[in-house]
Amino acid sequence: MRLGPLQSPAGPIHIERANGCLTVRHATHELLTTNVPGRLSHIRLEEGYVSLQLPPSVPPGSTITLPRVIGRTVVLARVDESDVQCTKEGVFTLPAGSTASPRTFLVVYR
Repeated sequence: MRLGPLQSPAGPIHIERANGCLTVRHATHELLTTNVPGRLSHIRLEEGYVSLQLPPSVPPGSTITLPRVIGRTVVLARVDESDVQCTKEGVFTLPAGSTASPRTFLVVYR
């Protein structure tokens, strides 16, 4: 399934769900890819800052890939109060678990 172009503060974007992954694209480049099932909300993709709300349940092996952070310094990466590591490919592996409410994913980079 593909939606777009949709208007966003960053300009027109496309959202695609295929093979269990959700991808957000601006023009020809990826902004975000994830295999987290369920609804993502409050997505903010700014230069040096990314945040979004994850669904309350995140299964083991869930990741978010942010191509913009490749080759950059990640200053902070968290899901709520838990630190999250980033690979050199810009992949963040999320802590699995269930909570009563959505959890916040936050990345600050330079």
